[in-house]
Amino acid sequence: MGQKEPVPWTKLYPKASKKAINLLSRMLVLNPKDRITVDQALFHPFLNKYHDPDDEPICVPTFNFGFEKEVNFRPLFF
Repeated sequence: MGQKEPVPWTKLYPKASKKAINLLSRMLVLNPKDRITVDQALFHPFLNKYHDPDDEPICVPTFNFGFEKEVNFRPLFF
């Protein structure tokens, strides 16, 4: 099949702001190690006006994504 060049976000969303495009591109990264974290996203210029550390719930206990590390884990799609 070969490789295909990705379509730039600005072409898909021509009316989106540069801040929105930047956040979108940092959130939609396949490798979780390279993806923006929730805390980083909350401080991103696109979202920081909505971020109020004094008025945000905290999930206790935090969600465990350990199942992703299992050897037999298979995605639901191919």
